[in-house]
Amino acid sequence: MHCAGSPGDRTMRKCLLLVCMRKGAIGEGENVTEQLSDEMDFVAIDFETANAFRGSPCAVAMVRYRAGAPTETLHTLMRPPHRHDSFDPWNMSVHGITPEDVSSAPRFVDFLPKMLEFLGSDVLVAHNAGFDVSVLRHATEASGVEWPSLRYACTLVMSRRTLDLPSYSLPWVAEELGVEVRNHHDPVDDALAAGNVLLALAERTGSSSIAGLLDSTRTSLGFVRPDGWKGSTAISERSTSGNTSKPHFPGPNESADTNHPLFGRRIVLTGRLGSMTRQEAWDALARIGGIAQPGINKSTDVLVVGPDLYQGDVLESDAMTGKMAKAARMREKGAAIEIMSEDEFVRSL
Repeated sequence: MHCAGSPGDRTMRKCLLLVCMRKGAIGEGENVTEQLSDEMDFVAIDFETANAFRGSPCAVAMVRYRAGAPTETLHTLMRPPHRHDSFDPWNMSVHGITPEDVSSAPRFVDFLPKMLEFLGSDVLVAHNAGFDVSVLRHATEASGVEWPSLRYACTLVMSRRTLDLPSYSLPWVAEELGVEVRNHHDPVDDALAAGNVLLALAERTGSSSIAGLLDSTRTSLGFVRPDGWKGSTAISERSTSGNTSKPHFPGPNESADTNHPLFGRRIVLTGRLGSMTRQEAWDALARIGGIAQPGINKSTDVLVVGPDLYQGDVLESDAMTGKMAKAARMREKGAAIEIMSEDEFVRSL
């Protein structure tokens, strides 16, 4: 599975090995859709991680598409950044990669220049891109490396805006669109499936370019750059007066599976979600029997934290929301409020 190749020339390496500055999410108004190709040109990516820390990539695959067809693949096993290279049993059970498998593989930071060279100026595409892009951000930061500059799109977000499914995980979406997933959690197969899902969504919506697909699915293009990042997110619906529509908290589905881990649990959201709007999250939660709450109180079971805030110890962050601060205070007094990332929440739906 290892793809050989030099880690890049000295100039690129020198540019990458910079001391990382503190970064945060960039607000609205950034124009990142300029110079998008009229063709379906992009690079699909999939990471697998060694442990619960996002910045622990142990494998990566990238597939280059030109005019809607895969043309070249880059893939390798890799050793995660120093101090983040332990392997959790749960992760190994998912993807089957072990410490022995990566013992002679390149370190992430040594393979990164080759990844960026392969990407070039293309749009990066992933299914649940919030996860894969956060792996890239956290791994570069853990390596003492400056964030690269890139643009990306999320097929999970697009799928939520286009399809009506009980789950929007890659296998479910692929089956609905007639896309083959040969071996889920093999990075090559998953990257190829994500790219083919994007093409199938384009066909489903009658879009001939990434820009057209973004418009058809009401999805924004995300970006990363050295001074910050912005997610590829669902664009909120607006009322005719220009104001965001009033939130609706649907009642839980009483016929849902009572064995579902979120059934009957009271859940609060904080921070901007990357894979769906708040309303879509509340609707999805209701379908599986969960109970949406507007704010933290004594009955709250779970606080779901958006990707812009879920970094490090989320309840000791300098950028805590009021809901996070209240949850921290209540936990100190013994309340059993679970803190869950958006990625964990999405995987549970």
